Amino acid sequence: AGNDAEITYYLGSETDLVIPDTIDGHKVIGLCSYAIDGWNENIKSITLPSALEYMEECAISYADITEISLPASVRELEPTAFGWCEYLCDIKVDEQNENYCSIDGNLYSKDKKTLVQYAIGKTDEKFEIPSYVENIADYALDSAGNIRDIKIPNSVKRIGVSALRTSAEQIYVPASVETIGIDAFCGCDELEGIIVDEDNPNYSDIDGVLFDKSGETFLQYPNGRAGTFYEIPDGTKKISRKAIVEA
Repeated sequence: AGNDAEITYYLGSETDLVIPDTIDGHKVIGLCSYAIDGWNENIKSITLPSALEYMEECAISYADITEISLPASVRELEPTAFGWCEYLCDIKVDEQNENYCSIDGNLYSKDKKTLVQYAIGKTDEKFEIPSYVENIADYALDSAGNIRDIKIPNSVKRIGVSALRTSAEQIYVPASVETIGIDAFCGCDELEGIIVDEDNPNYSDIDGVLFDKSGETFLQYPNGRAGTFYEIPDGTKKISRKAIVEA
């Protein structure tokens, strides 16, 4: 914006990439979509500019980095800003940043109410979402394939789009959840059941398959469920888009 600069695409071959604070006297404040992607297999570490303000979706994607440090200036990260960086196990945030923070290497909003991005390179097989989280952001745990057991607390109100793509065999949806985004559990190839708390006023499950509370809208079939035949229950009036994908 104005006299500031943004990175549109990196074509270099450095292993330890240091994005400059300025280019030809223009302050670097942004990374555009796919500015740094996995086609460049040389990159093993990235140092972000000190005045960086925003990263668009997939700004750093499929890169072989193990950690990243966000400066205090960052104010906006679009979903998948660190998309599918499979070795990323530590997201650090400057303590002076007013918008984001890091807890155990994972990225949260400053007020800790939103889990923004799980570092999918972690080897932990169990992840318990903290009880102060109300929103699991879009793609927050997309491709967190090492997780086989995930606990969602009764504080979470929203589960975002493609938010929980893990290797969990069962996911429990607490009574507090008000909104589940499309594809929230899509790609969970090990998922055998989606269990909804009976006190949830918005959702229900029928034998481990996700429906709305009335049981009239079929929302999500668990991909990892055994068997070659599924009979949609009587009373179902609507099948949501992508209710059965890769099953």
